[in-house]
Amino acid sequence: MAQLSMKVWAEIVGPDGVSERREIAIINRIVNGARLDDFGLSLEEGKAIQRRLQEEFTQVQVDRASQQDRQCFDCNPARRVHDYRSRTVHSLFGVCRLRVHRFRSLCLQNDGQIGEGKHRLTAEQHRNWCASR
Repeated sequence: MAQLSMKVWAEIVGPDGVSERREIAIINRIVNGARLDDFGLSLEEGKAIQRRLQEEFTQVQVDRASQQDRQCFDCNPARRVHDYRSRTVHSLFGVCRLRVHRFRSLCLQNDGQIGEGKHRLTAEQHRNWCASR
């Protein structure tokens, strides 16, 4: 039997203009001897596609936001990625499980500069340090 394969892709264009394609779903249908039920999407397939779109869109937003949090715009050090954590977001279309960066803390070094060291700074201490420069 001949089979038709439909692929659903999402193209995401970032603020830098670079586009990225992600596969959302693959739907397979029989062409020969198709019944009325074989046309279009089933309710379950539609829900699955909507859920995957929501997951991908939310993950891209989280990734872009975390990249902005990675670097201080005042003193300009980029924090290294420590590890990743799983976060859950409840949305209108269901639950999204996201992978979120955890960054290493910025530290005050012995020479008075910001970098990696032993004396960890809180976010408030870091803002105060930047404001004093």
